[in-house]
Amino acid sequence: MNPAVGPDAAARRGAGAAAGSIALSVLVIAVLAFGWSPLIGALFLLAWVPCGARATPVFPRRNAWSSARGRWHPGSYARGIAARVRGIPTPSGRTAVTDAVHPAITDPHVRAHLARLAAQAGTIPSGATDADGDDATRIAELRANPSWVRLPDDETLESIDLDADGVALRLYRPRAGHRGTLVFAHGGGWVAGDLDNNDALCRALAIATGTQVLSVDYRLAPEHPFPAGLDDLDRALRFAASGAGGWVDPALLGVAGHSAGGNLAAALALRAREGRAPGIRVQVLLCPVLDAPDPARPSYRAHIENLPLTAKGMQWYWGLYVRDVGVPVEAAPLRAPELAGSAPAVIVAASVDPLSDEAEEYAGRLAASGVPVEFVRREGVPHLFLVFPSTPARDEVLAEIAPAVRAAFA
Repeated sequence: MNPAVGPDAAARRGAGAAAGSIALSVLVIAVLAFGWSPLIGALFLLAWVPCGARATPVFPRRNAWSSARGRWHPGSYARGIAARVRGIPTPSGRTAVTDAVHPAITDPHVRAHLARLAAQAGTIPSGATDADGDDATRIAELRANPSWVRLPDDETLESIDLDADGVALRLYRPRAGHRGTLVFAHGGGWVAGDLDNNDALCRALAIATGTQVLSVDYRLAPEHPFPAGLDDLDRALRFAASGAGGWVDPALLGVAGHSAGGNLAAALALRAREGRAPGIRVQVLLCPVLDAPDPARPSYRAHIENLPLTAKGMQWYWGLYVRDVGVPVEAAPLRAPELAGSAPAVIVAASVDPLSDEAEEYAGRLAASGVPVEFVRREGVPHLFLVFPSTPARDEVLAEIAPAVRAAFA
């Protein structure tokens, strides 16, 4: 039972309120007697939180493991204090959630970002994927995201709109020079997104790796279910292999994608391995979907609420993308019977993500097949952390994978 709403909750809230009153009285006396500053007094008061709040120390950690070399790389440690405050009555009689952030999210910047979202929405937004209602309404809500914008170009990078036989593309070119091109598929659960929703990520990826990024506006489910989006990404790769009108070196190509886009990139890498798509030098899979939803996976069981992507949400996305066709390997690359000969892989996983287990398993299978793999598991962050604004985690992870991407195009 939730301790914030159980039978002893009222007693705990009363005790907490009483403790808070005592602390406030002590604070007033101390200020009058000793002239302590308001700041110090405020810090003292924060030691007592009414309504039964509980302060929990948090120790974020970032680690990376390179499965190709079999080494574990310890990262940096940081400390923070996080309070999960639930069940506070509002004047309207509704129950507000002041911090519904999942306790496993320990990155302080990511926690702060999600707490701001929770304060605005009353919960951690999982898009419309965990909501009740008809699919059309939920999809419309996802596609109307006002935060999806095209950023202005600057002195470091230019973006150029292109077209590949009716498929809209956007090419990101570092002005200081570049080598290689990554054909990129955006995230959005195969049902939402366009050239704008991963615009900031594409810019950061291009700058960090010194490569061009060719983003693809592929068709979306459920109007265009599997394999329509994959076929569009294939078409874009073939356009790049033709030289893209002089913008691309066809000898230096790779694929990349975020979330559902990582799924499309991995599937296209399988086609390239089998000679059914142009050859590539690298596949960059950022928090990818690599298998059909599996509620038995530990990462699925652990991540069911208060997250940007939940197990329930992943099942909803999958049902819209793969319509009554079983589980095709090109929709679930982890099920490919053979991976030897695949392009070198760079895979990023978030620890607080239903998809984290399958990402690590895919990295292990590739490495066991003799494929060079750079696997980075970022601790204390959820799915979508790579597209959160104003958080250092994205830039640190991109800097960590950049050498492997550059080496693939050397």
